[in-house]
Amino acid sequence: MLYSRSNETILKELDKVVYGHKAAKMALITLVNRSKMRYHQIWHAETPVAHDDLVKNVNCLLIGNSGTGKTHLVQSLAKICDFPLVCIDANQLAPTNASDGFSVDRLIKTLKKEASRLVEEKPEIYFSKDGALDQMVVFIDEIDKLAKAFDSSGSWNQHVQAGFLSMFENTTELANLSFVFAGAFDKMTLSKESNKRSIGFKTEIHEVDNEFDLEQEVIKYGLLPELVGRIHNIVPLDKLEKDDYKKILKSIILPNIRKELKHFNCPNFTLSVKEEEGIINKAIKSKMGVRVLRKEVLKLAQEIEFDYEWEVVVQKPKPKSRIVEADFKDLIANKKD
Repeated sequence: MLYSRSNETILKELDKVVYGHKAAKMALITLVNRSKMRYHQIWHAETPVAHDDLVKNVNCLLIGNSGTGKTHLVQSLAKICDFPLVCIDANQLAPTNASDGFSVDRLIKTLKKEASRLVEEKPEIYFSKDGALDQMVVFIDEIDKLAKAFDSSGSWNQHVQAGFLSMFENTTELANLSFVFAGAFDKMTLSKESNKRSIGFKTEIHEVDNEFDLEQEVIKYGLLPELVGRIHNIVPLDKLEKDDYKKILKSIILPNIRKELKHFNCPNFTLSVKEEEGIINKAIKSKMGVRVLRKEVLKLAQEIEFDYEWEVVVQKPKPKSRIVEADFKDLIANKKD
């Protein structure tokens, strides 16, 4: 094992902070496993591993409406498995005209800059820029906004997608990165026979017959076939029902907020049945999903935080250690001699 915990243990830890989405969790854990194994082969193997024998990285696409927990899921896994994660919004990548926009070239510069920062902050872990890059996972959210369906001409968004392909194929410095893409793919048709069935909260993808090809639907939606071919695993996130929102509220949101409120002398914060029902119904009706739960609970808790009386304690700066001061005096004395 590359780390001390089994995949089942990691999955259980992830379940504590992210409800459901087992298929997505397993896909991401597999992605991280391969990334760590490849890094280990390149930097820490006892004998050099031939390039053709290196474990191949995989890229993943998560499909789910806003608020289903795509970003939270990836960030939680990064914290549990301790790997550097860079999050980019695809809206930044799509230029509005010939001169504006983030561009893939700037994305590459951003990733290299992040690698340099990691080396400066933790040189004992990220001992070189290349070493930091090889451990990195890049999360590109709202990738569906780069689909030609959202661009009147299709040319510029396809240009950015082509830039990704070029980066995958020609940028050797970034060859060992793993990418996680995510998007809502709103109203994407699930079958040729019915235009009423769409992905997200409106239907379960598992209801579709076995002939349904999700990869082809993503291509029809507007992502280039060559780019989709670089995505090894496409996983729809689970549809959230009312009972799911209730479990998320009680098992994840409330326990986390109670931990925070302990610092404000309120260890036993509770919600009434009416308050719970109102928060859950509001989350279901909104287009923001699970994130509404936390926002609404915090609104109810703000009176407690407002009434908290601060006891300001001024921390005095610690004096320099005697050893450092003695060494400094000896250094001056030596210079005078």
